[in-house]
This record gives sequence, structure tokens and C-alpha cells, in this order.
Amino acid sequence: MMRYLKASVDSQPHPWCFEFFVTHDKSLLRSVLSFPLRLWRFAARCASGELDLCHINVSTHGSTLRKSCYAAICRRYRVPYVLHLHGGGYPQYLAGSNRLMRALIERLFLSAARVLVLGSIWLAFVRDQVGVPVERITILPNAVPAPAPPLEARRVQPPLIVFVGLVHENKGVDTLLEALCQPEVRRLSWRAKLVGGGDLDGYRARIVQLGLGGRVEAPGWAAPEEIRSLLVQASIFVLPSLIENLPLALLEAMSYGLCPVVTPVGAIPEVICHGVSGLIVSAGDSKAWAHALRMLITDQLLVHRLGLASQHRFKERYEIASYVSRLLHEYELARSERPQARRSLERRRPLQLGQERNLLKSPANQAHPERRGISVRSIRRNRRRH
Repeated sequence: MMRYLKASVDSQPHPWCFEFFVTHDKSLLRSVLSFPLRLWRFAARCASGELDLCHINVSTHGSTLRKSCYAAICRRYRVPYVLHLHGGGYPQYLAGSNRLMRALIERLFLSAARVLVLGSIWLAFVRDQVGVPVERITILPNAVPAPAPPLEARRVQPPLIVFVGLVHENKGVDTLLEALCQPEVRRLSWRAKLVGGGDLDGYRARIVQLGLGGRVEAPGWAAPEEIRSLLVQASIFVLPSLIENLPLALLEAMSYGLCPVVTPVGAIPEVICHGVSGLIVSAGDSKAWAHALRMLITDQLLVHRLGLASQHRFKERYEIASYVSRLLHEYELARSERPQARRSLERRRPLQLGQERNLLKSPANQAHPERRGISVRSIRRNRRRH
């Protein structure tokens, strides 16, 4: 999401200066060892008095712990922050937390100037379970860019079924494989690809055990260009997840006009209308999934109709350009609703923390507008005047 956001804010005129700040690495050891230095650097940025706002992306477990530290620094230096909830397992995480952890979570959410969520189900959760006033919560679904340049679909035959994501039981991969080996599906002509990391050796063995070795591939993670090529060729996108928030993979598949088959978890039912822009199938029900897949594999006109409807739905609500304008509006609300004492007369703005964070700042004055960014991964600063 940060990759898309960076590209979009660079291509649109606006008065904000973005700085992106990374909070962790793929390596757990490296993340732990670098955490104090990153926290110190962030505190120095807040203490400089140059920031108007911090945008913090938060998920469960380690993400919540890290972001609570960054939020505490924001409070210390009177930098308001917008909290953006990601991660589909937050209700379970909150329910399983002890009193101390729950207090930490509540402080993180209740101290935010604005709380952004990905759907109405998450608005209800943050309002009812965490206690955030509803007037401080906004639904801002994820978004991705439309394919550029627009590509003509080259759907292959037999139909190609594609899954993109972590190959894990929480993503419903077991349910999918069980559905594909059901007699009503097995006897049909089709191919499937499971693209993503995870327990690949285990699932490859499972594929062979179920007799699907010649039809189902699990190649691992693929480069963006490879995924793009795959989405052009595929007809059906499957996401049989048990837990989700609002997955980017689904929106990307919609942007290419694939027919989505999904589960009613997280904010997904707010994106897909069953029988109109895709199919919604019960999570964990392999027989129901087999029935849905058989129906699509044997009716390509239905696949085409649902795919076109999903693509139209994407263009209406989930394209990144409109997302950025709504996000900037939230920054303005956060700044106006949480006036902060400043060490100078300059106006400032936000920084994002999360899987990646961006510091956004307004120009020092209207005569010298500038946009400045720190790459989340390289901590490199770019200046550009306009």
C-alpha cells in the first residue's frame, strides 16, 4: 500500500510534504536491534518542530507494541497522529490481551486525532470495543492503481484460477485444495496457481497427495510484472480466507476484471456483492467452494459478467487517485480537530508509521512550497519544488 501511496502523492499537486519512515525489517533480529535507533531518530524529527502530523499504520502483536512507542513520542512532542487500522485479526488480538496490553491499545486509539478503518465492520469494532467516539472514525478502504497502461485481457483456456497471498491455513488454502479435488471440480478442465510465500514445501506435498500435481502450481512469490501477466491471463480470482481486513490482492484482481470468489470476512462483503460483482462463499466450507468453482468453470459468460462488474466497482471506489484526496482531507480534519502547541510559527503536517510510515509536512510558508520525502526503506530525503 505504501508503494502505491508514494507513487500517487508524487504525481498529484497538493500542499503536503511527505516523509516516509520504516519501523521494522523482515528480519526479526535486525528489527529488534535497530528499534532503539529508529525510535531515537523519530523522536529527533518530532522534537525538531517541523512536523504537523504523523500517520501511523497499525496491525496486531509487534506492530501494536512498536506503534504505541511511536505514538507516545507524538504525544510527548504534541504532534497529532492519525491511526490507520490494518490486520484482520484485531478483534481476536484485543480479546486475548491482558489488562495492561488492553490499556496500551486503548491509549493508542483514544489519543489519535483521527482513526481510519477499512470498512463499516471495523468502524463498529473500534467504536464499540475500543471506545473511540464515532465522530473521530472514518472509513477509508484500501486502494490500488488501475493497470497502466490499460491491458486487453488474454484469458487462457482452460480457465486459470489464481490465488495471490500468503500460502497459509488462515488464507483458506486448505479449503481451496479440498474444493479443487472434489469430483465435481476434478473432472472439469482448469488450471490453478497459488502465488505467494509461506509453507510452500508442505502445500506442494499436499497438492501431490490430493492428486492435483499436474494442475495446481505453487511457485512462491512472483515479481510484480509476473503477477501482472498472470492477472491478464486468469479468469477467476480466489481468496478463501478465514481472517481478513481488506486485502490489496482482491482489489488488484478486480482492477484487471477477474471474477472474484471470496469469503464474508472483514470488509470484503462491503466490496463484493454476491452474484453481482463476484461470489461470496462460506469460509472453511470446501463443498460450497467446490460448487461455486464448478459453476464458474462451466459458465464462462457468468465469469465474464461478474468480472466486468468487479472492474466497474473498482473504478468507482478503489482507485488510488481518489484515495489520496480523501486521505489528505482526513489530515486536514486531524490538524483542525487537534490544535497543538508549536515551537515556531510555521505550520507543519504528518508522517506515516506502519509497515511503512510517512511523515507529511506542509510548506513552511506559501511563498516557498516544497515537498520532501524520506524513503521508508532507505531513509533517503528528496526535495522538490513546485
